[in-house]
Amino acid sequence: MDDLKNDGKLKNIILIDDDEIVHFIFGRVATSYNNGINTLCFKSARQALQHLQTNVAQVDLILLDINMPVMNGWEFLKNYQELKFSYPVYILSSSADSSDLQKSTTFDSVKGYFTKPITLQNFETLEKQFEKHGLQS
Repeated sequence: MDDLKNDGKLKNIILIDDDEIVHFIFGRVATSYNNGINTLCFKSARQALQHLQTNVAQVDLILLDINMPVMNGWEFLKNYQELKFSYPVYILSSSADSSDLQKSTTFDSVKGYFTKPITLQNFETLEKQFEKHGLQS
């Protein structure tokens, strides 16, 4: 991901999801929404945490799946919180369970919850919230 200076526009997104099909769809939708968005995908929450710890890069937000092997989204969020990262996180899950939605609100870094698949409308929502609230690290 390029270390681009943020001008108030959504530019750099990390996706953490163990499903390569989700990565493909995410890439296509991101490019359709704005060809200038840089995306970085991780199949492992642990790899994403390691990347965040060892790379100083501009990250506008993180999209996070809940149900993943080895380290699930909730475990990622606990570690993320302990490491005191401040990038806004949005849950992107196949679960529409109200208990998952409720649990997501217990993490300060989680700013929203979307169900899969990601859509152009989700990107519009992310962009508006990013611009309105200055969701920056």
